[in-house]
Amino acid sequence: MPIYLIISNYHKIVKKEIAKIIQNNTDKETIYFDLNKNSILEVIAEAGYNSLFNDEKNIVVYNANIFTTTGKLNDNEAEELTNYFNNPNPVVNLIFVCTEKEDSRKKIVKLLKEKNHILNYLKISYKDLIILIKDYLKEINYNLSDEVINYLIKVNNQNYDVICNEIDKLQLCFEKEVDLNLAKNLISTSINDNVFKFVDEVVAKNHQSAALLLTGLKIMKTEPTVVMSLIAREYRLMLHYKVSLNSNDNPRDVLMKDGLHDWQIAKVTDNAKQYQLEELKRIMKLLADYDYKYKSGQVDRAIVLELLIMEIIN
Repeated sequence: MPIYLIISNYHKIVKKEIAKIIQNNTDKETIYFDLNKNSILEVIAEAGYNSLFNDEKNIVVYNANIFTTTGKLNDNEAEELTNYFNNPNPVVNLIFVCTEKEDSRKKIVKLLKEKNHILNYLKISYKDLIILIKDYLKEINYNLSDEVINYLIKVNNQNYDVICNEIDKLQLCFEKEVDLNLAKNLISTSINDNVFKFVDEVVAKNHQSAALLLTGLKIMKTEPTVVMSLIAREYRLMLHYKVSLNSNDNPRDVLMKDGLHDWQIAKVTDNAKQYQLEELKRIMKLLADYDYKYKSGQVDRAIVLELLIMEIIN
């Protein structure tokens, strides 16, 4: 079976792609790893292990930053992973997931590209976003006009997870298709604005303002994964900027490759001045940890954002 690397900031896209890959093996065992908690050697050992009956299995590995500029492998890990890539277990679906662009200069990435599949959803064009939204509408058996879809994209900053969240609200309130005016009345742009304002206040270290906005988000029962993905995106961009300062890469070119416009590059550059490189790395690890804890049920949705922000501040 081929090996996959899924690259996306969007939880729903990752979930969808994993489901597509394992659709013929849904009745088989699925084992999850997180490279912030597990070593790549544990993953390789599990992937290389066969049961008595040689049963097929799926292995999903989150936070696979070993393929990016921020992750590293020691010599032994690199050798073991290379050996596995050259001789993969034919009864194992091995799926890596990360939220940063792959580093094409790495030997292990070159090998992955030669033999397997890299599914990159970091930069989604407007046209592709519409296709993804229409696919989601088919999945949930709901219809929306093109003008409503375009409105959703506009008011939600082209964020796929947030858009899907709003579509779920529309379906919950109206079983049949809604027109643009009705959609505008139901979709509270002020709530969405507060999500983005909250993220901006956290990044700007305006913690009192962030705490007030967080209270409102909790009252409106805003989905934590959406908020965490937006926060992670801002810190990830700042980390890319800081890393580029310590390399031969041009910071502006790096951020342009991330799909940013000039005004967004200026914003990231300005925000990054408040952070040291190690602080950004610490926060990215925190975000990954809390994302895993929330999705695995270790932290309740009522307090996950509050706990996360407290740790970011400290």
